[in-house]
Amino acid sequence: MSVALKDIIAQMEVLAPQGLAADWDNCGLLFGDPEQPINKILLALEADMAVVAEAEQKGCELLIVHHPLIFKPLKKLFAGNYVSDVLISLIKKSIACYAAHTNLDNAPLGVNFALTKALGLTEIEPLAEMDNDNPCYIGTLSYALEWLELVKLVKSILGIDFIKTVPKNGLFQKIAVCGGAGMSFWQFAQKAGADCLISADSSYHEGIEASHAGMALIDGGHYHTEFFIVSHLAAYLKEKFTELEVHVSTVNTNPWQNF
Repeated sequence: MSVALKDIIAQMEVLAPQGLAADWDNCGLLFGDPEQPINKILLALEADMAVVAEAEQKGCELLIVHHPLIFKPLKKLFAGNYVSDVLISLIKKSIACYAAHTNLDNAPLGVNFALTKALGLTEIEPLAEMDNDNPCYIGTLSYALEWLELVKLVKSILGIDFIKTVPKNGLFQKIAVCGGAGMSFWQFAQKAGADCLISADSSYHEGIEASHAGMALIDGGHYHTEFFIVSHLAAYLKEKFTELEVHVSTVNTNPWQNF
């Protein structure tokens, strides 16, 4: 039995209310008819041509993404442009597209909560004194790790072979996390007593400042620190809509590759 798209949107916004989104963001239904009947959903971090092809192959009428396909105002749709190509393909295939971005970053059970659970942290709580823009979470490992043990654990959980870090000596047990671009929050993490901040999109100068202040950083990459939310969303939607088929995309949309 199908479910109206508007009802799926309503449940998504219970998890990640639109009011949690940053003013500059573009969350919500990007393309589609709220009355459209949905039988199958594909979840991905973002939409590209491979993801759209996967959605079509699986017979999905709805694509739910974290990163909005339409971010800046569109004045034209023309072939050869990334956003236009993907949007035109979605329209031709009648696949609706919904985005939950900063509202899902800010949601109590959103992106950062999913990352803390993947890392096996307990006693999880948001960092205090932060604004409403991708707040970090902090939690505790079951036992303290030496630096190289922590790095090995993070690499294994994120599924990556190479990782950028600002190391320091000592033991590590209280860990702050911020999926995606959150390295600028390292001072909040340090003030909260975190031994290390795991995030992504770090700058050279942030590394210098953190190193000078004695704060360890692990840059796990934007894609790899956020992709846990996809399976998290799948579990949520399967619980809410047992009649729907909910699929997690197998396409790795990360544009950055290490060699």
